[in-house]
Amino acid sequence: MRRLHCVLSCIQEAGLVLNPRKCYFGATEITILGHLVSGKGVKPDPDKLEAVNSFPTPKKIHDVRSFLGLCSYYRRSIKNFCFRAKPLQQLLKRDSMFSLGKSSRRLIPDLKSALTSPPVLALYDENAPTGTAH
Repeated sequence: MRRLHCVLSCIQEAGLVLNPRKCYFGATEITILGHLVSGKGVKPDPDKLEAVNSFPTPKKIHDVRSFLGLCSYYRRSIKNFCFRAKPLQQLLKRDSMFSLGKSSRRLIPDLKSALTSPPVLALYDENAPTGTAH
């Protein structure tokens, strides 16, 4: 409460005004910029993940671009995203012919699955091991 009072005092002294509809105090979990943030960590907003899950199989370049854009927003949550998405990104090159082959079609469920399953991006724990000591 002291920190909150300090922050609000600084805001007031700076002559700034907060929009009460956009302020959350004491919440244990909030949705912000497409992410669900809590004391446990950060994970994609379930509503956005539903949009990814229900995205139809791309039929043209515009669809591939839209799907990749949606997935790219959450690339931090997808291990090896750049390698997994590369075949779809190749379809966006000017000189490539659009052909969503079997291997490319398999990537879409793979990306959807990677995005909609754990892990959650956890908050940093200074007591946890963070690598191997040499």
